[in-house]
Amino acid sequence: MIEPAALEVRDGRGCKPGALEWIALFALLVHGTQASCNILHGPKGSATMYVSLADLLLGVGFLLWIFRRIGRLDFSWPPITLPLLAAAWMALSLAALLWRTRGEGLPCGNAAKSGFKEILQFCEYFLVAYLVFAEAFRSERVRRWALFVLALSVVAAVAAALMQYRSSGPVTAVVGSKFADRHTFGMFLALALPLIWGVAIFSNNWWQRAIVALMLLGALCVILAGGPFLALCAGLLVVAALRGGFRFLATGLALLLLCTQLLPHLPRRNSDVLLDSVALYRTSDPYGVFNEVIPDAQQRLSAKRRALSARIMERQPVESPGEIPDEADYAWKWSQRYQEWQVALNMMSQNPWVGVGTGAYQQKVGPYYGEMPKYAKNLMEPDALSFYMVWGAGVGVPFLLLFGWMLLRAGRSAALACFSERSSFDRGLAAGVLGSLAAFLVGGVFTDPLVRGVGITTALVLAFALTPAPQPALPKRGA
Repeated sequence: MIEPAALEVRDGRGCKPGALEWIALFALLVHGTQASCNILHGPKGSATMYVSLADLLLGVGFLLWIFRRIGRLDFSWPPITLPLLAAAWMALSLAALLWRTRGEGLPCGNAAKSGFKEILQFCEYFLVAYLVFAEAFRSERVRRWALFVLALSVVAAVAAALMQYRSSGPVTAVVGSKFADRHTFGMFLALALPLIWGVAIFSNNWWQRAIVALMLLGALCVILAGGPFLALCAGLLVVAALRGGFRFLATGLALLLLCTQLLPHLPRRNSDVLLDSVALYRTSDPYGVFNEVIPDAQQRLSAKRRALSARIMERQPVESPGEIPDEADYAWKWSQRYQEWQVALNMMSQNPWVGVGTGAYQQKVGPYYGEMPKYAKNLMEPDALSFYMVWGAGVGVPFLLLFGWMLLRAGRSAALACFSERSSFDRGLAAGVLGSLAAFLVGGVFTDPLVRGVGITTALVLAFALTPAPQPALPKRGA
């Protein structure tokens, strides 16, 4: 018989965290925000590049990762082939853009800066952050610390959002811990909370489940963007389904009661706000999302219709076509978000391989509207564009396939871990990864998760999915 003292734990469960682990944990703690500094101080309208504290910490962590690999003479190829291929495709798309726009002057320069920024940002998330997290969180002990730190970051964001919710500001001001808008704030919670919920629902500690349930309740009450709210619900249901049919039914009923009995009676009438945020057609702007643009459009349309009616009643001729209301006068009623879905499809149909160029979507989107009526002023909320449409139109359909392969590989690895002989913590974490991936797929329809403050969370999900699996304990030699 093998004595317990003669066993080795090969997953490093008993190892003490080193400098790399502490750097990764600190970066994870502060990453849930978009507070940052612009390091490209150019003229108005030029490209920008923001750097946050988490970015700097991940850079230091990456250097530590390199030194650690050299120190243990580990020169094996890390699992970054797919991200490298995706980044290379982005570079190819940018090269095609620069070739098409050579000699155009400043717009080409701005496109180049935006494109390089997009490539660097992608590499930071899915090469640097992924490698740092995957190495730092190899040990179950550190993974437990990572989930605790992530929970602290989520609690801070939700607490800030609750204070903003109670204020008299517009719904767009409920953005948690310095996020730029309600969509990125909602997607941060939609990606982070399924991880925490997975660990809680697979544990046998009912206190832990109760605390996480309260955290979920607070988060669901402060997410005021319909797409991320739906994404979070999908992620929670996937996690519950992996735990069992009863948990899935209980979670579904709890979400149904929340949406029908609580959200409509909150001070901001959340159910109406959520529906308005994803509405296809609107006749007003009751929550002040677009400031005074829609009230001004209503007044202009009413004035034009009254003037036309007066001319008709007085039997006076119409002097110009501009006096007659046309499609452009009514275009503000149709959500610009969904209009740009069609525009992005037009862009993809004409540039399916490399798109219009990495980082050039906003510069190139105008001509692809064609004859579609568009209101003269911008009626697009920040970060309300679809991930699939923007990246497919900007970088090309092959990029979407490569990124989808990354998610599929992570999902397969997490599914194998969820149904393997592991600790309840690791099985719950794997289920949380699957829930977060489901949230990404749903939320990507309504917003872009690969932005500052949320892209690192996406990298964390992939790192948790592909972290080397703990091996069973083996006897020491000679035991």
